[in-house]
Amino acid sequence: EAAKASKLRRSAAAGMAISMGVYYHLFAMSKLSVVFTPRERFSLADRALRTLFANCKLPFQLIVVEGNAPEPYKSRVAEALEGRADVTVIKTEGYILPGRARNLGLDKATGDLVLFIENDNLIRPGCVEWLIERAKEYPDGMILPWIWERRDRHYDWSASEIVELPDGFIDILPERTPPIPLDETPRRVTFMEHHCYLITRPALAKLG
Repeated sequence: EAAKASKLRRSAAAGMAISMGVYYHLFAMSKLSVVFTPRERFSLADRALRTLFANCKLPFQLIVVEGNAPEPYKSRVAEALEGRADVTVIKTEGYILPGRARNLGLDKATGDLVLFIENDNLIRPGCVEWLIERAKEYPDGMILPWIWERRDRHYDWSASEIVELPDGFIDILPERTPPIPLDETPRRVTFMEHHCYLITRPALAKLG
């Protein structure tokens, strides 16, 4: 029994070494793809792109799902993309749901790390780099940043929960949490919205 247990420990250790070796290779040789998608508005899209370019210092492939954006927003996005390398723009004939937009963008993504971001999210300096650092610690998960709706309101999925209402519908309570100082400590959450998140290819294959 002792020999059998020792063999199992060696096997588990070997498996862990192989797994960590895979992730070491992933991050050492990683390429970042950013999938930029529409939700229900387009007015902030060009500004969101400019904050991404200004505040992410890493090279990345950019896939912009236009989603039949109306004028003048379509032209503003085109102007924001002028002179940028490694950019793919996906045009559609009509408006599309966010999930379909993410799938269209993912089909064109070639990176080992994929950042999904909706077109009304403004990126703070260092945000993308922080997400990648957290992905090194939690390579099997989806890594979310703080989402601030405005200066005095932010989303904290770790402080909320899904509850069933008396009429049978479900809700998120509290939907928004009071402002607190920015805290870079990772928190585990049980649910999320798809405003912005980073995911590795192994996690994407696992979670779908």
